[in-house]
Parts: sequence; structure tokens; C-alpha cells
Amino acid sequence: MTREEIKSNNSLKDIALRYGIKVNKKGFCCCVFHNEKTPSMQIKEKTFTCFGCGEHGDIFDFVMKMDNCDFKDAFLSLGGTYENTENDFAAKMRLEKMKREREKRKLIQIRHEKQRYDICTTISYFRSLLDKQEPLSDMWCIAQNNLIFLNHIWEEKYIKKNEVNISGIIGKYSGINFNRDITR
Repeated sequence: MTREEIKSNNSLKDIALRYGIKVNKKGFCCCVFHNEKTPSMQIKEKTFTCFGCGEHGDIFDFVMKMDNCDFKDAFLSLGGTYENTENDFAAKMRLEKMKREREKRKLIQIRHEKQRYDICTTISYFRSLLDKQEPLSDMWCIAQNNLIFLNHIWEEKYIKKNEVNISGIIGKYSGINFNRDITR
């Protein structure tokens, strides 16, 4: 049975009688959740409310509080059944596969971030060399060539051509693309 079927098939008054609670004609009884001599708990067809201690809820809440159990145990004690439409092993395997894929995506993302950081650090290093070295010296030429190569890697991996052209980072000089950031 499902949760709704249990609620429709069982009356809270009948469940209270199973626990030995006597309910008067108006639906009142002494609260079992605190000590009292006069009835302050009202039990309706599907809900209960104690006006003394404030406890309230439906059929499942009542059974959970009386038996000191969780919802699953209360559900099963009221005749509920869980419909397991698929094999537990298949479900566990699917969850394990999803977990592995999530971990794999996370590792790939970390690897890409590390590569991106390394490229940015290397570009910064070669830019600082360009500023410090005399133009057309051996070190300056090495730095310039490495910047061109790193710029190509950066564009291939991390930049979409349309977005770069629109933003103005890449300029054109006589038909040849160049990165304005490198030439600064």
C-alpha cells in the first residue's frame, strides 16, 4: 500500500485504540505524550492535536511518536509496502557509475584549471622577460617566440574565436591575427 492508501484505509481513532487509548465521543482523550488527568488531545479521523503540550500530526506522526521510530518503520507497521521496481544490484551499480563519472569530471576540471594556471604563469614570466631584456637580444627573441606559441595554445584551449574577435583582444594586421595583450 502507498502512503495515501494507508491514510484513506486507516482511521486515527482505530490506531489509537490499538495502543489502548480510549477516545470519547467528541474525539478527546488524555494525551499520551505528557501526564495529565483531563483530556486535552483531540483525535480526528486523520489528524491529532494536543492542546496541552502542542503535539500534532497525522497517522504516521502518531505511530512514529508512539513507537519511537522513523517514518519507514511507521509506514511498514501500518501495512505499507515499498515497490521495488528494479533490482537492488542494478540500482547500486548505477549509483556507483554516477559517482565515478562525477569524480572523473571533477579530476578533469582540476587538471584543466592546473593547465590554465601553468599557461598563465608562463605567459606572465615571458612578458616580464620581454620588459627586462634588450629588444632583439637572444633572451628577448626566446621570450617572444614562446609567447607566440603559448598564445596559440591559449587560444586553442580556452578562447572561442568569435568572442575574442568581438571583444577586441585579437587584432588583425595585414591579414595576420595577433594578440594585443602580448604586444603590450
